[in-house]
Order: sequence, then structure tokens, then C-alpha cells
Amino acid sequence: MSQETFCIFLKEYNNSLYMIAQKVDELVYIDATSSVIQGRKFAENLLKEIYKVEKSEEDDRNYPTLYDMLNGLYRDGLFDKGIRIDLDFLRFNGNKAVHDKRENSQVTALKVHRKVHKLAGWYAEVYGSPDFETPEYVEPKPTASIDESYIQELIRQHISKYTQGNESTIVESNKNGSYEIIEDLNDNNSYLIRELNRLKASSQEALENVGNFSEFKNYLHVQRNIQLNLEDVLKKSAQDNKKLILLSGSVGDGKSHLLSYLSENKPEIISNYTIINDATESNAPEKNSMDTLKEKLKGFSDQHLNECQNKVILAINLGVLNNFITYEHKGLTFTKLAEFIEKSNLFTKEITDVFVEENFSIINFSDYQPFQLMETKAFSKYFDEILKKVTSESNLNPFYQAYIKDSKNNVYTAVHLNYELLADSNTQKIINKLICNLILENKVVISTRAFLNFIADILIPSEKDIKEIRIENMTEFERLELSLPSLLFHREGKSELLDGMQKYDPIHQRSRVLDEIVNSIYSTRDFTQVIDSYITNKNYIKIFEPFAYLLENPDNILEKESYQALAKSFIRAAYLSDPLIQEELQRPAMEKYIRYLNGYNVGNKDVIKEIYESVRKSIFAWKGSPKKGYIYINNMTESYRVAQRINFKPLPNKMPKSVKEELEFFNTTISLGFMGREEHESIDFEIDYSLFELLSRVSEGYRPDNKDNEDALTFITFMNQLIAKSKNTDLLIHFHGEKELFSLEKDFMGSFAFEKVEE
Repeated sequence: MSQETFCIFLKEYNNSLYMIAQKVDELVYIDATSSVIQGRKFAENLLKEIYKVEKSEEDDRNYPTLYDMLNGLYRDGLFDKGIRIDLDFLRFNGNKAVHDKRENSQVTALKVHRKVHKLAGWYAEVYGSPDFETPEYVEPKPTASIDESYIQELIRQHISKYTQGNESTIVESNKNGSYEIIEDLNDNNSYLIRELNRLKASSQEALENVGNFSEFKNYLHVQRNIQLNLEDVLKKSAQDNKKLILLSGSVGDGKSHLLSYLSENKPEIISNYTIINDATESNAPEKNSMDTLKEKLKGFSDQHLNECQNKVILAINLGVLNNFITYEHKGLTFTKLAEFIEKSNLFTKEITDVFVEENFSIINFSDYQPFQLMETKAFSKYFDEILKKVTSESNLNPFYQAYIKDSKNNVYTAVHLNYELLADSNTQKIINKLICNLILENKVVISTRAFLNFIADILIPSEKDIKEIRIENMTEFERLELSLPSLLFHREGKSELLDGMQKYDPIHQRSRVLDEIVNSIYSTRDFTQVIDSYITNKNYIKIFEPFAYLLENPDNILEKESYQALAKSFIRAAYLSDPLIQEELQRPAMEKYIRYLNGYNVGNKDVIKEIYESVRKSIFAWKGSPKKGYIYINNMTESYRVAQRINFKPLPNKMPKSVKEELEFFNTTISLGFMGREEHESIDFEIDYSLFELLSRVSEGYRPDNKDNEDALTFITFMNQLIAKSKNTDLLIHFHGEKELFSLEKDFMGSFAFEKVEE
């Protein structure tokens, strides 16, 4: 207990509320149940004080119930969602304490104590003085008659309910050694949170410098084909006197990381090379970056190539490389280098993963997709391996080592629960799938750095002190809000990747099982049965168990917004943990696009034929058609419609055939060709996922609006080109309100004939 110092600031503004707060404080260790009941009384009287001020009500007999006051004042905008949740917490647990004859949890009483302090401070700030600032919360201390170790044991037992079954399976005598966690934190900090923070893009670990490759980075390193290809080029050129290896790509795609890894772990194959890792820096104020790069590559200029004895690896972004080969350098030319780059097709849509010619080699990071394309799915082995490295129960894993160390220190927070959720294989698989879908749909480039930052974002709630997110201090709704399902699907503005995840939030979809879940949550008091029916993962159950306890009490009525928050979190958790629900919520358009994309990239004639037929149907559905082979070419607003026969002659692009079941190098869009006016002419257009999804909806009966016409400008242009090349074909005329069609044809003498078309 903190005696009279607890909420002493409230005495100046409202003595009656202060006296109730004192009761909460006095009883917190003496009689936990009574302390919780006093917390409910504090909430009720606080709302009455607000009601008195805002509604000018003085008669106690006219006050609504606690539930009605809470909802009415909240709807009037007199406090925000956070305050409402805190008041609800005091109401729920107070009702439970009044009716439950069993001894109330000491941990619940401590949570009530914390919430009363927060609400008292809010009241003093809003209804007391505008200059008031709530003092920092101080946890109550037991009286001399109560052993503090007893309280700590109660908290430890409370935490153990959440960590039970998560004991370490680490084999301490692993021959490969173990990752040593530096033990330098006090009791109020977490080793797991510290390690996970190193994944953030803002951390020091995110900076890549060749020659500075830490043990932490070494653990997270995942071998990819691009590494094997670079190693192969290095080994084959080991005896060469001169060699320029270009590692081209974009910012953050892993060029620097790979060079750092090889320098640290395989110096024998790379030590003979000079590494140029930043082609955008200048060595001197009077020189720009192009002049500096020219000096570094002087040996590979046309003037010095023959006598060159240099071996260089240049990590360079595609834009900088293009600027360099087109730049007019003073005193030197790089014609041979430019010709080599042109031969490599580096700046075309043709895939060039590795291209080698004499003294030059290019390895293009941009042509290495971060995921594999299969006939029925897109899945990233790379992202999968990273997720497993972060969550695996290994003594080499710094994150798991930190998790175990925190468990031994009785430190368990929302982050630890989220870490357990991420370790679930079903959760990892669906996150992997959604990220691959996002790459296809939004054309985003997800670097390793961005993915690691994403992992940190879905595990660590931002701007939260560790005391606030410790499991013993969190309320039921705080647990929902700070859980992985909420951080994954409802965290707008944090990063481009998290913003993209919102479109895959299962709460936006409709299905049989989701309707069942919602109906079950709203219609039953036995929430335990609902949990058992849809949540099988023991760690996800931890999020919802407190609600089963609270909703046993008929007095604990959830208002609409609280029910919605519970239902949303429940649906997200069920979706992330249940493969059957994941399968039911699959998006047909994405599945079909992946099958088409795979067939296109491997040159499957049957699939390519199906793609062309799908496009043909979309053209006639988009424009409208009065008869097979004809599409309308004028607006519906005119007094009659004119339809023109379309000459639809595909010219499939020559695609290389592949027998591989998994493609790592592939185009993420589909390029189609059609015969133009002349046989040698081709009308080309490209389909990405967004256009494909729109065309699929049009084929199913959707009528495109003006925005669709703007978004699908390439398709509109393509259709207009088809119409233009078919200009001399027959026309059909249809008058509004009439069933008959009339044809306008040119005969062999060049005269036009207008006649009714017979059925």
C-alpha cells in the first residue's frame, strides 16, 4: 500500500473520489476482492461526476445505470476509447468480484489499482486544472505484515499460466556452441524485446558495411541461389588477371549484406577483389559521383582495358549504372562495358540472372524473385527460413535464448505472447502467402531489411513502456489490441508492408465459417465453448481466456463496439491459426492468376490458350456485344448502338519452357501479343494482377465505371487498337428499344448495303 500518497492529487479536485481511491489502495493486499469492488465503485462515481457536470444532473435518483452512463457519455464523445476500456475493466471485474464467492485474484486487484490511478489522473487533467500533469504511477508496497516475496510468488504463478508448456528444449551441450546473451538488464526490462529491436530498420544492425558482419547477422543469414551464382563466378574467375563483376539491383536488396557475408565467411574466394559498395559517393568536393566512379573503374575503360590488372566487384543500383554508361566522361570512354551491358539485356524485361563475357560479369539482383512460383501457389522459402530462424527453439537462436532468459526472470509481456504466436507453423505459412500475394498485387519490392522490420512491427507494440505490456498489468482488451493479429492487420501508417496487409484482413471477407463465428460470439454466454470450437492453438487461446471468465457473469454486458473488437480479434486469430479457415478464405482471382502466371512463364500451351480466351471474353464483356464476334464501338447514350466485327488473332510470345516445379526467375506480369493490320505488326499489352482481377470481375458481369476506365487505361488502349485495325469489317446497328439488328456491309463494287439481320 502507498497509504495517503496514492492519488493524493485527486483530493484537491474531488474528495469523494479520492476517498474511494484510498479504499482501493488500502485493501489491495489485505482483501483483493474488496479492492476490486471498490474499483467498480470508483468507476461508477467517476461517471456520475462527469454526468453531473455534462448533463447538469444533481438528483442521484435520475442517474442511469453504470452501463448506460458509460455508453451514453462515450457516444457523446466525452472520453476516448482507451478511457472507456479502462472503465469497462473496472466494471467487469467489479461485477465478477461481487457475485463470485471465490477469492478474487491478487493480480486483478493490482491491475485495478493501476487503472484507478490512470483514471484519476485523466479526471484531474480534464475536470480539474488544465495545467495538471498526472504523476508517474508507483506500484503499491505490501505492509510489514505481508511478505513481499509472497506477492512476487503470486505474480510468478500468474505468469506461469501463460508460459506453461513453453519450457526450453535447448540442448546445452550442442557441439556448435550457443549464442551468448549479454546479461546487463535490470528486472524491469526484457532481453527478448532488446533482441527483437535489432530487427528494426532504425537499428544499428540494419546498417551494412563490408567487413563488419556480426554474429547476429551471421545467424540470420539465409543462403540463396544468388549467393551460389556469385560464388560460382568468383571461383571460375580465380585465375583471371582482370575482372569486373557487377552486382546490380535496387536499394536494400541485399548486395551489401552478401558481400559482407562472403568477406567474413569465405574470404578465400573474394579477398583478391576490390569491393566498391557505394557508387553514389564522391571522393572529393570538386568531383561528382560519376567522376569518382570513373576513377575507380579506370582500368576497365576502353583506353586501359588491355593492360588492366584489376579485379573489382561493384555493387551498384540499376539507375546509377545506367547513368554511368550514358554519361560523357572526360578523357575516358566505356564503350566495351556499355556494349556488354546491352548484350546482357539488363535494362529489358528479359530475365538475366547471370551474364558473363570475357572480363565482365553481371549478376542482376532484380531478376531474383524473393519467392518461388509453383503451379498452384506462390511461396517464399527465403521468408520462411527467416521466420524459422527467429522462432526456432535452438541454442544458436538469440531470440529464443532471450525468450528463455526472460521466462526464468518472470518477465512475460505482450511481446512474448506474440513471439509464441509467430512460432506457430500455420501462422508463418499464411503470413508468407499474404506477403507473396502483396508482391504480386502491389508490385512492392520487399527487401530483407524491410521484412525483418516487418517482423519487429508485428511483435512489438510501439510507444509502450514495458510495465504497460507486462501480462500481469494488461487488461483483457489491451491484450486484444496488442496481440499479433491486431498488429498484423490493424496498424496503419507503420510501414508500406503493414499498410498492404490491411487488404487481407479476414474481417473484410464473408464466408460460412466467419458468419458462424460472429453468430456464436454474439449469441452465447459460454465463450469457452466458442473458443474450443474455433481456436486450437494453445497460445492463441491465451488472448481470449479472460473473456470466458468475465462473460460467465450475466451482469457483464459488452456494448456493441466491445463485441466488435472481440469478434474482429477472434476472427483474425482463427484465420491465422486454422489452415481450414485459411483455405476457405482463399481468393479465387489470385489463385487463378498464379496458375496463369506459372503457365505463361513455363510456356504451357494449354494455359496460354486459356489466357487468350479469357482476355477475349473480357473484351466482349467490357464493351458489350449484340452478337458473337461483334463489340459495341459507340456509347450507350446515343440513340443507337454500332457494333463492329473484331479480328482477334493471338500472336503468343515465345516463352522458354521449363520443367522445374518451382520457378525462382520469372516475370510477374503476363505479356500478350495480337496481330495488327499487317502480319508483321503486333499489338502488345501487359496484364498485371490488378488488371487481371478487374477483367475477371467484368467477365462475371461487373459493369466497369469511369474509375475502372482510368485504372485500366492500357487495356482500353489495347481494345481501341484492335478496333482500329478491324475498321473495314462489317458493322451491326442496333436501335434502342428494338429487337432487330441491321447490318451495314460493303459489296464487291464498293457500295454499302443496309439490311435487317435475320435470326
